[in-house]
Amino acid sequence: MLKKAVTYIMLLVLPHFCTAQTDYDTKNRNNAVNCFTVTLCALTTAATILAAYMYRKQYKSNKLLRLQTKLLERKSRQLSKQKNELEKNYHSLEQLSLVARRTNNSIFITDIDGNILWINEAFVKNSGYKIDEYINLYTNNVIKGASYINLQEYYDKIKETKQSVSYMVKVPTKKGYSWIQAALSPAFDDNGNINKIISVYSDITELKEAQNKIESQNSEIQQSIDYAKKIQDAIKPMKIFVDTVLNGYFFVNMPKNTVSGDFYWVDYRKGCTLIALADCTGHGIPGGFMSMLGQVTLSDVIAKSDRLSPAAILNEMRIRTIKLLHQRGKIGEPQDGMDLSLCVINYSEKTLSFSGAFSFTYLVRKDLPDEEIIRLAKEGRVKLNFPTDKKSFLMYFKPDRMPIGIHTKDNIPFSQIDIKFQKGDTIYMTSDGFADQFGGENRKKLHTVAVERMFLKINSLPITEQKRELETFITDWKGDNDQVDDILIFGVEL
Repeated sequence: MLKKAVTYIMLLVLPHFCTAQTDYDTKNRNNAVNCFTVTLCALTTAATILAAYMYRKQYKSNKLLRLQTKLLERKSRQLSKQKNELEKNYHSLEQLSLVARRTNNSIFITDIDGNILWINEAFVKNSGYKIDEYINLYTNNVIKGASYINLQEYYDKIKETKQSVSYMVKVPTKKGYSWIQAALSPAFDDNGNINKIISVYSDITELKEAQNKIESQNSEIQQSIDYAKKIQDAIKPMKIFVDTVLNGYFFVNMPKNTVSGDFYWVDYRKGCTLIALADCTGHGIPGGFMSMLGQVTLSDVIAKSDRLSPAAILNEMRIRTIKLLHQRGKIGEPQDGMDLSLCVINYSEKTLSFSGAFSFTYLVRKDLPDEEIIRLAKEGRVKLNFPTDKKSFLMYFKPDRMPIGIHTKDNIPFSQIDIKFQKGDTIYMTSDGFADQFGGENRKKLHTVAVERMFLKINSLPITEQKRELETFITDWKGDNDQVDDILIFGVEL
């Protein structure tokens, strides 16, 4: 377009230029000069426009060339990156292929409908089937071939969740049966759609057989422990007998394991009722053995005692326990034994005699302490605890700080506390499992102070409701924490 314009200008101007030259002599010289000047300016203008056009065209060409160069460089970088990724993926695929060929696990690759696309060589070794034989047998579809499990359900779950699934199952092989652990994972195309499912099957037959053997052994052991508990329960005092010799009572019995290392004992001799609670060393089977030894020894000592003195009975129990366990006080020797509280109650004379070996025994009275109890408190043989209303009090019988068993003080006789009781008094005996239990918001020990408060709180309730209150309290306190020891509480209403 620009070229045409320049040409047109030239055609218009050149005739005037020629005319100006011919008439130069006959016309005004000044007019001819002016015409020549105009023509020359027009030519200059046309040449300038043409030069500008050519420059602009060259500029656009250079700009387009630079743009194309940048695009080519970017394309070159993209191709180089794709090449590196392809080389990396090829290396990864090569490694995966090597692993798949050499692994002992059977690997299947199928489409989303279960049609087999690839099977590795380990499958032949694990199943006994050749690959072609298996494909022909099950029409090239693992879902149809897996008659031992509803494989369609797992495929549907993968399609729905786009997540891997796993299962364990017993499968038939040419050699018999094998246990496998299967892991099914989805593979995705570039659009994020599942196009393949990769299944890895691990032979866990040996592991499963070992697990079954352990479960069988555990079952046999548990049956033996359950039977041991029946024997342990059988030698305890019969309920009908306890109901006869005690006015009102309850037990909170929460063993840490099936067999407990804690035990209670009730007997009746020479017009007196004897009650005891013991906490043996250990829990579970070891504690169970010690508790049975303690029950048999206590029963025999009581039966052969000339006088019903709790201190004398504890002294004789210690002698027999040391002898039965062959304890000699040597360094490194097991310090097995038991903590025990023993009370002898004479209902006709309203007397209570107590002796204890590292044990917890309390008495709660709905009245103020009498002179006898105040004297014992001043002597340091009992400890008193008053609630805020001071209409009742709790008395803790301080035991001797030595167990039934070998000890540095085993040559010192056990002491005894004798008091007059009142109708309505309640005795609480407990093992240390109650106070030592961790729980609450801060996961701390309950401690004896909280135990004493609990006994003062529940004492106003009927004896049967006290049991339920204590069970609820200790269960709530323990929460999700593991039980640290056997828990046994024996409450007796006098």
